[in-house]
Amino acid sequence: MYVRPSVGRVVHDDTNRYTNGHIYVYHMTSSSKNFFILNQSSSMQSITYSGAIAGQYKDDIIGIYNTDALSLNVDLGTVSVASLTFGGVVLNSFTVSATKYTTVNVGVVNVSVTSTFSINPTSVFGSCLMLSDVTTSSTASSIQGAYTNSTITIDTCDLKKGFTFYSGSLSGSRILVTNTISSDTFVMSGFTTKDVSAVDMENSIFNADGSGDAVYFTGSPFYTGCRLGLDNVQLNGTNALNMAVYHFYTGSLFLIRRSTFTTYLPTGYTLYVQFNGGLLDHDGTNVHSVGDIYIYSTPTMTNGLFVLNSSSVDAVTLTFVAATNTQIALLNSTLASSSAFTFTTAANFEFAIADSTLSATTTFTLTTATNMTFSIDNSSLEDLSYTHSTSKWNKLLLTKSSFDTVRLLTTTMENTIAVLQHCSMSTFFTSGSYTLNSSLLVDQCKVINAVSTITTAFMNSATFTASLLEIRRTVIDTNGI
Repeated sequence: MYVRPSVGRVVHDDTNRYTNGHIYVYHMTSSSKNFFILNQSSSMQSITYSGAIAGQYKDDIIGIYNTDALSLNVDLGTVSVASLTFGGVVLNSFTVSATKYTTVNVGVVNVSVTSTFSINPTSVFGSCLMLSDVTTSSTASSIQGAYTNSTITIDTCDLKKGFTFYSGSLSGSRILVTNTISSDTFVMSGFTTKDVSAVDMENSIFNADGSGDAVYFTGSPFYTGCRLGLDNVQLNGTNALNMAVYHFYTGSLFLIRRSTFTTYLPTGYTLYVQFNGGLLDHDGTNVHSVGDIYIYSTPTMTNGLFVLNSSSVDAVTLTFVAATNTQIALLNSTLASSSAFTFTTAANFEFAIADSTLSATTTFTLTTATNMTFSIDNSSLEDLSYTHSTSKWNKLLLTKSSFDTVRLLTTTMENTIAVLQHCSMSTFFTSGSYTLNSSLLVDQCKVINAVSTITTAFMNSATFTASLLEIRRTVIDTNGI
């Protein structure tokens, strides 16, 4: 079938059948109320439904069903109030493109593609794109374009080569990936989100099979009112989630719930993410294993939450330029290598380690903090190095835990309480200036030195002015060294 209408419209219903050969419909001019349905055709070489460049089409219905072909290409100009549906189709390549969609519903249901899969309209307004029960091949598949007040849904799909969103944007729009398996890297590249948009991934598996990142974001920032949400997803790869450059800006949200992050090598990252004013909300329902966690935030993290619970990772590195009303906790977890936590300024801030094992040096560095609580309870740490320049109205609580060494290196402590209670360690060292109702209490601890190169078990180099140093019911012994 070869048709090139110059005027009028096309009406082609589902009673027609085709076998072998090509179907080519090309509109020479703008048209409206076209009706083209292709059903139960087989062994087609190619199916092309296209329009003139800058053509305009309205109130069109296009549907391809129960058909197999080497290629399908629907390429129109400016389309409005239309329906494009594809179902029960087996194809080698699938391409849908246009200059502009306005109030267009595109449905791709029960479609199997053995080679290229591409949907690339230039701009989309008030439209819906649905992929359901779609199986792609080992060739990369992609979606691009600028989406405004629109939705993109990927539901119950099998993405053999992962998937790529690139060179596009979301404005007041949403991408939802649900009940889907991605067998290679799922990529967001150059896909900007703004004006209250969201990318949500839920109930899905992203497994790069050791060959790359499970989910990778590059040059796809989230701005005010925008969200990236992960809920009940599994991410497995060289890096589980890699967001290696700034992606979250002031007023954005990264929400993570009930998800597992796994890397194939300890050198990989289960989570690598950078913030430039956005909010992290990662609660204790998520589990990480094998690799490292790296989170960097500037200029301020406000109302943030990061809880690492029941996880076993190599190391955790958190660097926040400023943290306000933020909570961080390591609970019932194991860290195998050296971890570092750095905060330039903190206010109304909580950091807790409980029921955990940190097998290498743990470094906690603060410049200025106000109304902060730092606590370690019922945990085992090799070396704790706590460095704090200016401390006001803070609490440092170490209870029922064991250490190799504890170093509290402070400059100025004002109205600050430091407590070590029911702890054991080989060496303890403190320095700095405790002033203005500050106190250091060591109660019911054991400081027993077993390190031959260190002859002092308990060393206090701090000064106390209008403050208190109190040691009670504590054993201090160089163990004969």
